[in-house]
Amino acid sequence: MNRNVNSDMDWLTEAVQSRLHDNGYSRGLPRRAFLDPDIPSKEYDAWLSGTWLLAGTAHEIPKSGDMMPVPYLRLFLARGRDGAIRAFHNICRHRGHELVADCKNAAAIVCPYHGWSYDLKGSLRTTSEFSGKTGELAEGFNRSNFSLKLVRCEQWHDLVFINLDGKAPPLSDHLASLNSRVGKYPLSIARPFHTFEHGEVKANWKLVMENSLEPYHTPYVHSKTGAGIPLGEHYTIIKDGLIGCGVDRPDPDGKAVAEGSIVGESHFLSVPPLLIFVIYANSVVIVHRNLPSLERPDRTWRTVYLYDIGETPLTEEEKQEWRDLTRIIHLEEDGPVYENIQRGKLSPVTDDGGILSPVWEKPVRAFYDLWFGKMTAQEDTP
Repeated sequence: MNRNVNSDMDWLTEAVQSRLHDNGYSRGLPRRAFLDPDIPSKEYDAWLSGTWLLAGTAHEIPKSGDMMPVPYLRLFLARGRDGAIRAFHNICRHRGHELVADCKNAAAIVCPYHGWSYDLKGSLRTTSEFSGKTGELAEGFNRSNFSLKLVRCEQWHDLVFINLDGKAPPLSDHLASLNSRVGKYPLSIARPFHTFEHGEVKANWKLVMENSLEPYHTPYVHSKTGAGIPLGEHYTIIKDGLIGCGVDRPDPDGKAVAEGSIVGESHFLSVPPLLIFVIYANSVVIVHRNLPSLERPDRTWRTVYLYDIGETPLTEEEKQEWRDLTRIIHLEEDGPVYENIQRGKLSPVTDDGGILSPVWEKPVRAFYDLWFGKMTAQEDTP
């Protein structure tokens, strides 16, 4: 990260005023939006804490006692004895030690520092000789005041979302446009068959998002996996809060394939700020979990979930083709792009934000219009 970038947020006002070139073409964001050390906390306050973020999936914690940490957000998900999935701040109420470092199954949530334990609903149960005597509570100590801190959590199909400030509208409202557009697909029978853990990417989350929104790069970055589909066959999507792109290819044989020629509808949809939801070739759903670091503007955690929604389940050979395709797309093709652009932001040449195609990068402009709106609304708040 470039610590020499001025952290004064006055640049944000200047950027708003210079969104357009003299000839009307739209600019991208100035480099400070990707480098400024104050950006993570500003974005958290202005947008991320007040919306719904994809934290994980239900199939990752299928049994009572299953727990998994949520990268960067200092949270964990746990499935209780009642079958409900809950989200907690990953902090022991005693001294603040991390509780869940890795995925595991246990009958209770136990702090590895001093042994305090909580049940799967977050209630404090034991305090391991806190009073100085085994089995006795300290005088005046009320365990109910030291339960784990819950985080608002809701589920849509297999996807588990959290709202950090607890004030967002219902998840159904947040996903209404997506649900309307993809409701014709049998999502209720979606069968998870692969999780690709991309892990920590050395790039800002907005670069990861903008790459998924536009098709302009496809013939160049995805010349192999894109099967040579001409750019002109793509189209952009900006409607009812959804931003993205798509391509439709007729399939005379009625069979969607993972490699070679893409057939059927393929929609790459974003519900800002962070969810990417892909319907690929009428047969596979791909969901991207993108989590920004709260400390570093040049780090994003990425996970990609694959689901089979075909009437006829994928064969093991077809599933392997999809696994291979996913690895190539995200590790060999898109991954280096994110990090190369992040390094490019170190150059002052990128102060002006570059220039966006008025055709193919309209979704990027729409995404950054939302970003500017959230960030400047925060700046205007007394």
